[in-house]
Order: sequence, then structure tokens, then C-alpha cells
Amino acid sequence: MGEDFEIIGSNKIGFILNGKHGNCSLITLENDYSDFIYISREDYPSEKIILFPWRDEFESVKSGFFQDISMGLMQLLSGDSKDSKNISDESILYILRYIFNKKNKVKMLVGTGHKKLMINFKNNFFPYFLTDNDKFYFFDLKHLSNPKLIEWISERDSKWKNVSIPHTNSSKNDPMKIKIKNILPQIKDELGDDYFDYEDINNWPTFKHYYEFSKIFFESRKESKQFLNFD
Repeated sequence: MGEDFEIIGSNKIGFILNGKHGNCSLITLENDYSDFIYISREDYPSEKIILFPWRDEFESVKSGFFQDISMGLMQLLSGDSKDSKNISDESILYILRYIFNKKNKVKMLVGTGHKKLMINFKNNFFPYFLTDNDKFYFFDLKHLSNPKLIEWISERDSKWKNVSIPHTNSSKNDPMKIKIKNILPQIKDELGDDYFDYEDINNWPTFKHYYEFSKIFFESRKESKQFLNFD
């Protein structure tokens, strides 16, 4: 197979880079520890030990949903998907009223844009989840900055002993995402039962059954030796 998935790490061990699964935190390692941590393209199977920070699929989809809306609004209202400086709250409110009104039946497509699904056989690293071996492990994303994780890694590669992975949340530093989240309560009050509550899984009918399968799959894999439990 070709070299087709990204890893950030040392020559012995590294993390899969996959959107909505800790990328913002992991990418900082290349600058902070440039003497031995780097981004590479890897085959399946890789000679390295591969780590994957798992995140609940619904949380990932909701995060991607906000990113898609944020970038779309900036592109539409300013012509620049990275600039929100001159966009008024009134303009954002006008568009969000339409998007979040169930009566308008706006399609919230999952599996496109930033709302990528984890259980996707097009993900070239996914076969790791289906094979028990000593080269692949996954853990809950909430433990990405947990010193216990670095301790576990250091036992397999001593270079990591003094590494610290920061907790980086891009949405907290994104003005547009902040504006959207501040405006949504107003829209929810205005629309009442017609409000598309993105927090309610029942409002994602095309995603709901997949999500149930996803949870069963990952819960079952947590019983394998591949899952690192730091709780």
C-alpha cells in the first residue's frame, strides 16, 4: 500500500493526525521538540508504534459542523474564509435564523467537509482497529495532555520523557465560532420547537443509526489490549 496517512512523532512512536482528533495540540510538538519529533507519511502497517486519540463521533461531528458554518459565513459575508473582523452580528443572525429553522430543511450533511466520520474504510489507518497487535493503541482524547500518556510513551521511547502536550482548543480562539455560539441562544428562544438543536442526536436522522453503531464498535474495542485506559 502507498504512504497515505500522516504521523507526528519520533522514529519509534507517533500519533495519527486526523481532523477533530487533537490535531491542534499535536502539531505544536513539531516546533516544540523539533530535534526528534516530525511529521511523516506512513504505510499500513508501519514499523512505528501508532497512537490514536479517539473522540466521541457525535462530539467530532458537532465540532466539524461549527467549523463548516464558521468558514462558510466568513466566505459568504467577507469573501475571506479566515477573516471575520468586519462581519456584523446582524448579518450572522440573519443567516443563522435561516440555517437553524427546521422548517427550511437545511441539509446538515455528515461525512463531508469537516464532519468526517471515524469509521470510514477510506481512512487508510482504519485497518489498525481491526487487528490486535503491539504496534497500535488508542485512548480517549481527553487524556492527550495527561502525563500518564507521556509516561507510557517514554517507556517505549525515552526521548519523550520531558515532552508535554498542550491542551489546545481552536474554537476558543476563533472569533466567528464565539459569535455563533453567543447568538444561538437568541435564535433558540425565537424559534422554539422549530429550532434545530444540534445537541440533540434525534435531529441528525441520517447520522443517528451510524452513531449507535460507532459507539458499539468503540466500546467493544475498549475491551481489547489496544485501548489505553488512563482513568
